[in-house]
Amino acid sequence: MSKTETTNPKPTVALAETVRSSASKSSRAPTQPRAPSKLGASAPRVKGEPASQTLRRTSKLSNLIGMLRDKRGASIDQLMAATGWQKHSVRGAISGAIKKRLGINIVSEQTSAGRIYRIVK
Repeated sequence: MSKTETTNPKPTVALAETVRSSASKSSRAPTQPRAPSKLGASAPRVKGEPASQTLRRTSKLSNLIGMLRDKRGASIDQLMAATGWQKHSVRGAISGAIKKRLGINIVSEQTSAGRIYRIVK
């Protein structure tokens, strides 16, 4: 037996079935449109309107922003209790959705009670 020959060649039927199954998937009718983002933009932004005005009033993200607007700020544990999220999810929402997407300035301070996050103007 030479080096180019194999002892157990793959059957050609399996290849044909693979091609046929992938073709049938692409010919399916499209499913329903994608659901809106969980971050909750309720309506398209109006030109000149701040991005923070497009959040739903009852979303977890808007509750998070409301807590951060307090003069005293909020700790990660308080934000976790209000949203039901884990620590890494709260920190991700602060850095990604609030800071980057909405452009809101947030500061964190280390106190004797722990790290406190709040929105500054």
